[in-house]
Order: sequence, then structure tokens, then C-alpha cells
Amino acid sequence: VNLGAGAWYVRDWKVLEYQGQWYRFARLFVDFEHDMTSNRPFPFANGSVHLFYSEHVFEHMKDEWCEHIFREANRCLETGGGFRIVVPDSDLIYDHLVKQNEPFFRSWMDRDNASLAESFRTLVGHARSPLDEADFARKLSTLSKEEFLDWCKEGLEYDWKRTGEHINWFNFEKLASMLEEAGFGNVSRSEAQQSQFPEARGPGFDTRPLYSLHVECVKQ
Repeated sequence: VNLGAGAWYVRDWKVLEYQGQWYRFARLFVDFEHDMTSNRPFPFANGSVHLFYSEHVFEHMKDEWCEHIFREANRCLETGGGFRIVVPDSDLIYDHLVKQNEPFFRSWMDRDNASLAESFRTLVGHARSPLDEADFARKLSTLSKEEFLDWCKEGLEYDWKRTGEHINWFNFEKLASMLEEAGFGNVSRSEAQQSQFPEARGPGFDTRPLYSLHVECVKQ
């Protein structure tokens, strides 16, 4: 089951998605309509799912919702079943910010006519008001990486009218901790198109390797 896939089709896969005010798809793409911000149980019986996959979804969601989703995924998976998660890699993106690596951010800078700092915020925690570049630079130089990333998402609430924006950040340590807390074991870093589950390989998966973190875990 692909969580939050949108208009996506891969043979033998199902899609769990919610058609709200922002995202609307032809009904044929959505097999299970479910709002992942609702904290309601997934529409699956205990131990009834072999594999979950989600690509670039959880950076749009608050920690409390992600924690609920991870617990539900663990409940629904069969023993030995897996969960592959792909999100923007905040460690990687932060390192490119510190190095002021314009080529890395160039596509977002050109697309949005944005500065490097504004493009960083697009990927990590989308600023809802004009960015104070001097304050941004001051925070970058005085806060730890985790403190800085938390500052970037400070006060960012989920908004249906802006649901395409990122309001959360993940690195391997944060994501692994949340998955282990949800009951998963064997949490490991992966590479694009290198899933331990053959069903999660191919052109429909891991489509943004340039700036993504790929993580897999197993139901114990």
C-alpha cells in the first residue's frame, strides 16, 4: 500500500489517499480514502498488509500525525512485513546550506526566483512570511543543527490551502527513533532503487534521489 501517493499507479499496489481541498484525483487512483491527519485507524485489519511505501509525504505533516501513522503501519503489517519511507534528507540539505552550494539549490532558486536561504526553507520548513535573511544567517551561525531545523518549522501549522508546503524535517536519527518508538525493528538507511523488498523497486519508486533520505524497517 502506498501512503499518500496521489495520482499514482504501479501494478499490484494499492493507494491510500485523501481528496481534500488541495489534492483532487480521479477516483480510480484511490483505493482507500483516508485522511492521515485525522489520527483515525487505518482501514486495514491487524497483520493484513505485506508492505507500506511512502515518498515525500511526511515532511508535509506534524510529528504527532507521523507518530500515529507509524504505529498504525506497525499494527497493520504482517510479521516480517516492511515499511519504506522516502523524505527530504535534512542532514544533506543542511550541509549544502552551510557550504552555500548554489548548484544544489539552483532548480528551486530559478523556479521561485528565490535566494539560497529561501530555497532551503522551501525544502525544510516553508516560511509563511518574508524571510529575514540577517536573522536566518544569525540563527544558522549560533544554533545547533537540530535547533536550527526546529526553528525553521516553528509555528508552521498544517493548512489545506498550503498543504503542498513542507512543515517538518527528518534526518535518519529522528526518523529511526520515531519508527522504533512505534515498534519497528531493523531500521536501516537505504539507497534509491535499492529496497530490500523487490516490490518497492522500479520507475514508480524513489523518484527524487538528489535530496532524499531512504529508510526501511521491518515488523517484528
